[in-house]
Amino acid sequence: MRTLKIFLIVAIIGLVGCAGARQNIINLSESDVQNVETIKTAARNLLKTWPTYSGIIRGALMDKMADLPQKAVAAMGELDRLAQKGEWTDQELGRSIGLRLNMLAETVRVALKTFAPDVLSILPAFL
Repeated sequence: MRTLKIFLIVAIIGLVGCAGARQNIINLSESDVQNVETIKTAARNLLKTWPTYSGIIRGALMDKMADLPQKAVAAMGELDRLAQKGEWTDQELGRSIGLRLNMLAETVRVALKTFAPDVLSILPAFL
């Protein structure tokens, strides 16, 4: 009888614990879905504005575009291509965010080197 009571207590605790864990996992997955929807909305908006930013970057750097790493130039070209599509798959939306982050990091590094070299001496670990 005592063994049965202990077994029932352990089973109840286990069931309650599992139910709580399941709910936490469900809550986490629902939050993840909301986060991805936010990212996709941001990616769509950024692709719509990309042609303007592409023009600004190209206009500001002009002949310095040749100094950009090939990775940044390739990312800009692919963003130009994606921006012209008008509709994108989820993967293209995600890729556009990654391309923009990589391109931006490289472009900012070159722009700082060109226009504000003193800043690089302050932030060497980050660039």
